[in-house]
Amino acid sequence: MYKGFYFFRIGYSQIPFPKPQKCIFSNKFLKRLKWKLFIIVNLVFCHFTGVETVDNLAGYYEGNYVIHNFRLENGEMFKDLNIHYRTLGSPQRDSSGTIVNAVLMLHGTNGSGALFLTESIGTHLFASGKPLDLSRYYIILPDAIGSGGSSSPSDGMKAHFPHYQYHDIVKAHHQLITEKLGVTHLHFILGYSMGGMLTWVWGEKYPHMMDALLPIACLPVPVSGRNLILRRAIIESIKNDPTWKQGNYTHSPDGWVSSYPFWKMLMESAQHLSQIASDLQQGQSYVEHASNEAKNRDANNVLYALDASRDYAPNLKQIQARVLAVNFEDDDINPNSFEILTQAILKVKNGNFVLISKSNQTNGHLSFLEADLWAKYVTILESECY
Repeated sequence: MYKGFYFFRIGYSQIPFPKPQKCIFSNKFLKRLKWKLFIIVNLVFCHFTGVETVDNLAGYYEGNYVIHNFRLENGEMFKDLNIHYRTLGSPQRDSSGTIVNAVLMLHGTNGSGALFLTESIGTHLFASGKPLDLSRYYIILPDAIGSGGSSSPSDGMKAHFPHYQYHDIVKAHHQLITEKLGVTHLHFILGYSMGGMLTWVWGEKYPHMMDALLPIACLPVPVSGRNLILRRAIIESIKNDPTWKQGNYTHSPDGWVSSYPFWKMLMESAQHLSQIASDLQQGQSYVEHASNEAKNRDANNVLYALDASRDYAPNLKQIQARVLAVNFEDDDINPNSFEILTQAILKVKNGNFVLISKSNQTNGHLSFLEADLWAKYVTILESECY
């Protein structure tokens, strides 16, 4: 059985990845980390609502781009599709005027690009000397359809909102980047969870538009197993609840409120849960707090976001960019036990992957939220692009 960081060479030079060092945290640090993760979890599936963020980011800009008559792959249409986005840093151009330093970063299910601005991520990526130093890179952080500040069911259409899929999100982001921001080539794309899945779709759909891809905490195969069952169970818990009222509810459907604690639980590692719910009182508190979180989220937004993965089946042989996929050993949403990624990466022309072993720092699917675990691989991938 492999230990530490695992690396598999498919297509280009091997890179020796170090084993993680032992980390001993003080009680004060653990309490701070627990609180920060607890708040950030709210970001992963809902609008950004005030987590501690990195201040004074160079070139920070926030805006909206409206795409008129945007047709989905299933034939449905948005008369006016709004895509909310943020940018950091400044575009740099070559002698022909082409932007050469753009990096696209994609958030998770029903989240927001603001997630990347949280202190536990942004300080490890965007500061001077860090992998995505803003003096060198032009960072693009779009919100997906149905998420953040982009057009969503909760804007008023509710269950009449067009049924978008992952390929539609990628198409909309492509139009934002090329038509609004004037970017015709991306240095690389980095995405987490759903954003990682979208990263794989980008590589298939626009194979010559980027130098490299770094998908994190996801698998490049159709959603299946625990991940699929979880999605369908939550969708059905919402739609089969009489209080959903075909999407025209006046308060959060009871089915959604009661099912969300299971979703949240599966996102975290067994080790972390055993620490924060070690007795009956703590376990009850966890469930009650999760239920209260669900009441502040729009069930239709969640339903649409979970259902959007139904077209996800990337054609890995189409991908031309270099790929370094990063997964976590204790992520039960994307389990490594069946070696799915090991087999899938064989189909990628220039593909490699890293599996980060479980430790005191990892927390299942939410391990991404501590960028010091994986930021070094941004630098490694970048070095392979030159």
